[in-house]
Amino acid sequence: MSTILIIDDEETIRFAFENFLLKEGHRVFTAGNYAEAIAIISGTDIDVIFSDILLEGTGGIQILREVKDRKLTCPVIMITGYPNIESASDALRLGAFDYLPKPVRKEALLHTTELALRHKSLAAEKERYRQNLEAIFSSVKDQRSGRRYLRFFRRSRGQAV
Repeated sequence: MSTILIIDDEETIRFAFENFLLKEGHRVFTAGNYAEAIAIISGTDIDVIFSDILLEGTGGIQILREVKDRKLTCPVIMITGYPNIESASDALRLGAFDYLPKPVRKEALLHTTELALRHKSLAAEKERYRQNLEAIFSSVKDQRSGRRYLRFFRRSRGQAV
């Protein structure tokens, strides 16, 4: 079960997204503003975030910055009722996974959610492989250093190498 956060100041959007995603078996949190969203992000491991770009007070772009600053690995999908090239490019430049104009159709919401979850899963798998390779190369390096130290120690004691 994936955990998804919906951030939008329009209650009808939050309600619709929540119902669609709950029916697909996801765990869903909703927030109506930046402060609520940050409280949820701080206390919950979120898999995917949907955020409106234009929120009352602090905007949705700040959510992207916060996710990036916290080094969270969850994809963030930006949604907006006022799509334009500038906001789309800003969002994608800051690391948004996708950018969806409102009204968001149910099929688009579910498809984008699946893609984002798959992306997160692949990124996690890639990180596990990277860590495993790093551990392997580190142990090989340690073994070489250990052999060098042993040869040095034996030479210093006058033993045959």
